Amino acid sequence: MRRKLQLMEKTTLSCRIEPEAKMILERLAKEDKRTLSDYAKSVLLDHIQRKGIDLGKYRKSRQLNLF
Repeated sequence: MRRKLQLMEKTTLSCRIEPEAKMILERLAKEDKRTLSDYAKSVLLDHIQRKGIDLGKYRKSRQLNLF
């Protein structure tokens, strides 16, 4: 069971963006009925997927050999 908990670990990411960009993200999040944080997370995860990176494989191996 301990191993399962390790795969579910989360970390915090914070960044600075222009106020206008934040307002747009807030509006888009509201349209999707999501929090801003959840919406931003989904956008970032979608970007990772579009780059062809399999996050599931990374979670299993805990090694990232992208480049």
